Order: sequence, then structure tokens, then C-alpha cells
Amino acid sequence: MDYIFNGILLKCQDYKDKDVLVTIFTAEVGKITAVLKGVRGAKAKLKFAAQPFCFGEWTMSEKGGRYTITSVSAENLFFELTADYDRYTLACSMLQMCDFVLKPNMLASNLLVHLLNALKVLTYDDIDERLVMLKFMMQYSNCIGYGFSWDTCGNCGCNLIGKISYSIGGKSFTCPSCASFGSVDVPKVWYTNLKIIDQTDIEKLDTIHVKEDIINNCMYVMKIHIENVVGLKLSALNSWS
Repeated sequence: MDYIFNGILLKCQDYKDKDVLVTIFTAEVGKITAVLKGVRGAKAKLKFAAQPFCFGEWTMSEKGGRYTITSVSAENLFFELTADYDRYTLACSMLQMCDFVLKPNMLASNLLVHLLNALKVLTYDDIDERLVMLKFMMQYSNCIGYGFSWDTCGNCGCNLIGKISYSIGGKSFTCPSCASFGSVDVPKVWYTNLKIIDQTDIEKLDTIHVKEDIINNCMYVMKIHIENVVGLKLSALNSWS
């Protein structure tokens, strides 16, 4: 029986002599693993489909619970990302984040939409790649249930007026009274800019101005948050945070 899924390739690994195992984030069934046969051969027709960021329609056959890809109709390869190291690195981190949090048969259509939109902006728009990454990390946090409730303490609910901290234990921004051991102080200007980025459409991030050092500090805060809530080490972001 054949199945058709719409999705993006998150990662691949060599399998047998010329095959690869691919992990695809699909709209229909979430994350799925399948075999691409013979694509490591010099004249393989589906070689393009074994590259991260390949998005399109994947036709697969299934036998004994295992999927084999029979054809791929690519809608976008996001190939231009390879021309910019920083954008490519951040895009790869987005794929890594999705792969890490998704479980088999876990539907996450909103996250897939956010991922595709972020990749399109990174690839085709002249917007600071760090702002795009920050926006995606906030959308990612919302999708997995760890988004921020701006203006109020994530623990007691009081208004955040004075000193603000990011609580490792509470996984949120808190007031001084609720700051736990290991909390990270977050200056008001960092917090305010994070809020602005979160409330700005990703396609309109070029309409806001964030100072260079503030962007990097915001990257630092969001990196801590993602690593804290999902347990994934985002080492590729070290140079920005």
C-alpha cells in the first residue's frame, strides 16, 4: 500500500551499501523514518531528497511497519541556505530542535508551519538571522507548552515591575520573590526586546530595531530556556550567545 506525506527532511544517515535512512517531519503523521534506496549511487535520481531541508510530497510503500520511499516531488530545497554559513547553521539548529522534541505519531502541524515559515524567511528575506532564530525559538516554546506569559511572573502571577529573573526550576520569567536557585538575571531591556520579538510577525521582523549586543544577549536567554525545557544542548548557538 502506498502513502503520500507532505513534509521536510530533518536528518539522514547512511544505511547499508547505497541507501540512507531519512527522518521526515510530516503534516499527516508527525515524525516518520523511511528508507531511500540507492541514493548514494552516482546516478541516483532521488539524491536531492537525501538532503536536509528537502520539503515536498513523499510517496512511500509500507511493509511490516517499515516505509520505503518510492518517489519525491520537491516543493522547496532551501538550497540558497548553503551559501550563508550563519543562516545555514541556525537553520540546522531548527531541524535539530524539531527532531529532538518530536515523537513517532506525534502530530505537530503548528510547529511544522512555524519551521517552514522560518526557513523561508532565512532563505529569501533580508532579515537578521538571529531575530528569525529568536522568533522561532519562542514559537517552538509555545508549541511544546513552555511559552512565556509576558508582564506577569510565571510562578505567582504578580506584575513584573522591578527585577526580572529567568527561573531554571520554573522554566519562566519570575519576580525576585519567586527566583529559584540558579536563576539568571534578565535586565529589563533584554526582556522588553524579547517581548517585542515574540509579538512581531516573523515576516515583519525587519521593522524593529534591536541593538547588536542586545540581540546576542536575547539569544543567550532563549538558548538557556530551550536547553532547560527540552534537555537539548544547542552548542551551535554558542558563538551568538
